[in-house]
Amino acid sequence: MAQIAPLINGKRHAWASVRIDMLGRTVDGITSIEYNDSVEKQDNYGAGQFPNNRGVGRYTATAKIKIYNFEINALQKAIAGGRLQAIPMFDIVVTYLPEGTDDVVKDVIKNCEFKTNGRTANEGDMLLEQEFELITSHIIWDGQMEF
Repeated sequence: MAQIAPLINGKRHAWASVRIDMLGRTVDGITSIEYNDSVEKQDNYGAGQFPNNRGVGRYTATAKIKIYNFEINALQKAIAGGRLQAIPMFDIVVTYLPEGTDDVVKDVIKNCEFKTNGRTANEGDMLLEQEFELITSHIIWDGQMEF
């Protein structure tokens, strides 16, 4: 049976340790961020019943943010015409740093742009926030080299 090491100081990365920098400033009004990447892969077959090689295809990255309306308004005031889609490409830097440690994790979502602009509000809402899908070229995971 494997031994389980106890947590030292009991802290790990959590939302409170996340900082998101976007368009030259730390954005406090983001309530969630989701990003991932994938590579198309397939088994290729020849003679016999088992694959004899694997093909590698396109790389794709996706990102979504959920942001308070006051942050959206600030972004729109900073650009001519007020369209989120008119904001030039920007990087989003996501850092995780638990209090009292030096173990910084830094992911960079590269070349982001807003694909849409819109608002949703419902009766009873006590807080207005919107989710936006971003287009992005690639993600640099925890300071790894770009490809």
